[in-house]
Amino acid sequence: MVAALAAGICFWKSGKLPWLLLVAPLFCYLRLWFNMLDGMVAVAAAQASSRGEILNDLPDRVSDVIIFAGVAHSGLSNPLFAYWAAIFALLTAYVGLFGQALGGQREFSGMMSKPWRMVALHVGAWAMVSVIVLILFLALKS
Repeated sequence: MVAALAAGICFWKSGKLPWLLLVAPLFCYLRLWFNMLDGMVAVAAAQASSRGEILNDLPDRVSDVIIFAGVAHSGLSNPLFAYWAAIFALLTAYVGLFGQALGGQREFSGMMSKPWRMVALHVGAWAMVSVIVLILFLALKS
């Protein structure tokens, strides 16, 4: 959650400090890496459990909301889009957990899976940096 908080703060402050858009995705990937390590440690230590699934998932959902709230309040995007992305991230996780509770195999892939959400944020952040640099270049040129 600390990495997600750092990413959310970077996105939030990027309206005034656009260079933070270069850093924010790195914290998103750090979040993914920590999450992967957490799961691997639980499996290797034979500590994986049904209760652990929920305890693992809840901080992930809070982290999603923190990151997308940072994007929403950056001033560089429409807040409605960022909040809808957060809502769909929560719904995606809910459907996965619900399916798992019914005895199905949980899938961690697809367009709204956590890794792809972080890649989309990365692409969007760096595209915004490119647009800002282009605008500054054109302003200085004229």
